[in-house]
This record gives sequence, C-alpha cells and structure tokens, in this order.
Amino acid sequence: MPNKSAQGQPPPGFKLRHTLRGHVGTISRITWSPDGRTLASASPDKVIQLWDAETGELHRTLKGHSGEIYSVAWSPDDRILASGSSDHTIRLWDAETGKLRQTLKGHSDVVNDVAWALNGRTLASGSDDNTVRLWDAETWTPSGILDEHSFSVNVVAWSPKDEQVLASGSNDIIHIHEIKSKKLTMTLQVGQGWVYDLAWDPPGRMLASASHKGTVLLWNPKTGRQMNVLEGHTDFCTSISFSADGRLLASKSSDNSVRLWNCGTWETIAVLDDGYCDWYSSLVLVWKPPIRGLS
Repeated sequence: MPNKSAQGQPPPGFKLRHTLRGHVGTISRITWSPDGRTLASASPDKVIQLWDAETGELHRTLKGHSGEIYSVAWSPDDRILASGSSDHTIRLWDAETGKLRQTLKGHSDVVNDVAWALNGRTLASGSDDNTVRLWDAETWTPSGILDEHSFSVNVVAWSPKDEQVLASGSNDIIHIHEIKSKKLTMTLQVGQGWVYDLAWDPPGRMLASASHKGTVLLWNPKTGRQMNVLEGHTDFCTSISFSADGRLLASKSSDNSVRLWNCGTWETIAVLDDGYCDWYSSLVLVWKPPIRGLS
C-alpha cells in the first residue's frame, strides 16, 4: 500500500523544507533553473517570482505581462527565462538582472506553454490558436509554424536527448515532430480527453502524458505503442514530472493529491495531500528523494 500523508503532512521519507508564499493568484507553473538554485513560479496574477531554492526567500519579481501567465521555462544555459501569457506574447527575461530582454509576438491567442530545445537554439510555444511556433534563439525571429493540431495546444515538450524531436499535446492527440524537416512523424491517439501535460523520461525513450480522465499514459515515442496506464487519481491529472535519475514519476491532480510512482514497477509508493489544485497547477521533480523501498 502506498504511504498516505496525514492532512497537511508529508509522508514518511519526505521532509517539508519550505512553503513559498507571495503570489495573489493560483500558481500555474513552476520550474527549476538548470543549476537547481532558483525556482521560478508563474501565476494569473501577471507576475513571475524567482525563489532561492536553499533559503526559500523571494529573490525577484518580474513584471511586464498584461495578461495571466501560464508558463515559464529556463534556457539550458541558465541565462534566459521565457514566459507565455494570455496577452498572446512570449517574454524573455535576463535571469541575472530580471530585466525584460525581448517580447515575441506572433500567436493570435493565449500562449499556454513554452519550452527550450536541448541545445538552447530553439524555443517552442504552444497556443490556443492551435499552433506550435518555433523561434530562433539567436535572432528571435520565427523559424517555423506547426499547424497540424485542430484544437488548443496545451503543452510542448522537447526530447531530453534530441534537439530535433518535439512533442505537443492537445485534445485527445499527441503529435511528435522532427523539427529539422518540420515533419509530423507520429500521432498518438490518447482517447482520454484533453492532454494537460507531457514529460519525457531522462533517456528520452518514453513519453508520459497527463489526461483529462485522471490517468497517466506511458508511450513508446518511436512506435506509438501505449506501454502502460497509471490509474489512481480520481480527477483531472494536470501535471507530471520525472525525477532526474528516472527512478520516480510524480503526478498532480485536481483531486488535490500528488502521487509518486516507482518507474521500475509503476506502483504508487506515496500519496501527498496537496490541499488545492486548479486545472493548470504544476509540479516538477529534480533530485533523488529518500524513499524507502525504492530500488
């Protein structure tokens, strides 16, 4: 049986280090800087906050978007933070100074997600205008538009091992593109309602999707075969994340819980009481947690 935390308490093997407070709206996305020293949080309150991961103190607040902010992503070299908003723009912030470096315009609707390619040369953005846009990170000019989706693009996710492979999720559909040729190489029929999030395992051999039905689906991105279905949540599964060592998968749900899965057995090993979750609430794993029984 998985460990179940008491109300407001972490389960055995976990220690609550910090509770970060500062936003006045729901936190829609969080992401660690590549060096693990800073946590960025985005919110419909139209600001991004940067937190010191060691002390939990608020380091800086970034203001400039005129609409709700739904996504943030660090460049692989830690120098730039990208953000996507309901104001239809992507903004690029200097990670050291917090100053706005660039505003990218092109989408005609809400920008739901932004993600950097492994080599940092391309930024991808997904939007309610049903497109994925690609941006050259040297010139900040458009380098391509992927328009095969028929519904809003909720999430974009680059392969962690190949800067030419990009996955995008929409209603019932996941697309996998080879970016150099701009070809759609794989279409995965989810059949579980909206795809809210995507996560590649660290070796890039597996793609996980979070669904409207509360399940996590595991895919072979080369064959398109569905490898497993993780069940346990009782409401929307809004966010998923693999640990850096690939031993753990975390899933966050509108049932107000976070479930931790052993990637060797795909069993639930812990359930954390999350208290509250909106449809775009986020989580992210980085380090190896000290969990008993995880081999």
